[in-house]
Amino acid sequence: EAAAAAAAPVVCKTCKHAVCAECDKMLTKAGHDRCPMCRAPRPRRSTLPVQILIHAFHCPDATCERPQCTDTKLVLLRMEVHAQNCANRELSGADECKVCKLWRALHRTRTPDAPFSA
Repeated sequence: EAAAAAAAPVVCKTCKHAVCAECDKMLTKAGHDRCPMCRAPRPRRSTLPVQILIHAFHCPDATCERPQCTDTKLVLLRMEVHAQNCANRELSGADECKVCKLWRALHRTRTPDAPFSA
């Protein structure tokens, strides 16, 4: 099932043109940031796993040895600045800001080492 989900086509929100996952990967790698049909901006996908985002969000160690933690903290800092200044942060539905939505979701997470509370 995971392979099927990963191979799902990417569909342009403007013209509904579908690009297969493999072609989307090649277009992204080549730096193409617009739909090949209508030239609308292509959606950007996160390259950070959720686990490292959650770890870095809660990690107080400035010299953390975990791979990607320091770089992810810089991404989180940019997200925080964005969330503070975003004009669409309170919108919902199709107009909802994805960065602000992720920022709010991170605030609802526990530290990875925290015990479950009943």
